[in-house]
Amino acid sequence: MLSITLSNWLVQFKMNTDNKKSAHQVLFKNLSSLDDKTKWLSNEYENRVVQFVSYPGQVIARLNKEPLHIICQKIETNFALNQEVKIVVKLCGSLERKKKVIDNHVIQIEGKILNTDERINLAKHLLNKAGLEVSGLAIQDTDNIRFYKHHRLIQLKTFEAFATCSIRDLESFVQAWNIGIGKRRTWGCGMLRVIE
Repeated sequence: MLSITLSNWLVQFKMNTDNKKSAHQVLFKNLSSLDDKTKWLSNEYENRVVQFVSYPGQVIARLNKEPLHIICQKIETNFALNQEVKIVVKLCGSLERKKKVIDNHVIQIEGKILNTDERINLAKHLLNKAGLEVSGLAIQDTDNIRFYKHHRLIQLKTFEAFATCSIRDLESFVQAWNIGIGKRRTWGCGMLRVIE
């Protein structure tokens, strides 16, 4: 496989910034109300049919499957082996607090906000796993992701990585394009976007 054309559908939703609902809740509520035949949210990353990124006041989603009753824009993107692409991707810049069992003892591991070097290394690592060779990279902080988990408000630091890359493994890149990279994809991280 030396080149491929990928078809996706773009959908945009407005968000009321006064509303306490997360971008994730707004997106999937809208998708379900407009097209209840498709299982939009799956815990299996391989079957994921929607990725999204949110900014203040809006949610932009990219679908891998044409929706039934949703007004959307079809886009076709061509990719080839060794092609140079400029990529932007929103990534999670914090590690959540969690519990771990060691020798029958429950140990609380504190959350951590990644520093600049750790964020750059994380972005490079994830892009390399996606079949991309990174030749240039810059990062920029973005708004926190807020959502409730077990009735507790979780806030995650996020950042955007702007990378100049060459596609070295087209199959890995296509998979990353379709399902995203990194953690917190369900909450709006990991969607690869091409900067024209």
